[in-house]
Amino acid sequence: MLNAILAVGLLAIPLQPESVVVDALKRFDGGESITTVGPIPLAGFNFWRRISLGEDRSAVVVSTLWDSGIFFFGPHGNPLNVLQTAEVLRYWVVDLDRDGTQELVTEERVLRGTELLESEFRLYSVTDRGRLLWNAESTAYAGAWWKGFPYDRRSYLRIFAKEDQPYLQYRYPCGGRECIKRLAVARGKLFEQ
Repeated sequence: MLNAILAVGLLAIPLQPESVVVDALKRFDGGESITTVGPIPLAGFNFWRRISLGEDRSAVVVSTLWDSGIFFFGPHGNPLNVLQTAEVLRYWVVDLDRDGTQELVTEERVLRGTELLESEFRLYSVTDRGRLLWNAESTAYAGAWWKGFPYDRRSYLRIFAKEDQPYLQYRYPCGGRECIKRLAVARGKLFEQ
């Protein structure tokens, strides 16, 4: 078994193999009183999913109302990394650089309250250990009390996966119009086209 350590603040938390993480989540689903899986607290639990990313890589997404997380695994379920995230609302996978390992795209709620909601699209790569490559606003809504003026913005992310070179198309409001970015990945790095 691979001995790996994740440093969280001043605490060192050993990374757990995929079998241990999945087993704990299944036991939690079965009603066992489990409060955390690795560094991810399960209070406000929404869902968890194991996702095959190809090339002997996988991820386990754990969504809670506040402190969600993504566990990344390599060959034989050996731990690569765990990232604490905002509340994962939904996810997609796509191989943007055609290397046989899919990237993970999420939409995550980063802020919530009375008359207040902000979410982001996020792109994760597991080319090496699993890391965040990109993030941008998906939804932003607030009453005037938050920043002194009300706002309501919505952005969109479209995945073009059947192209010769797959990419993400990010459409977002800028000024009084809509702007578009085309994002591609090569060798684990993000490029704007």
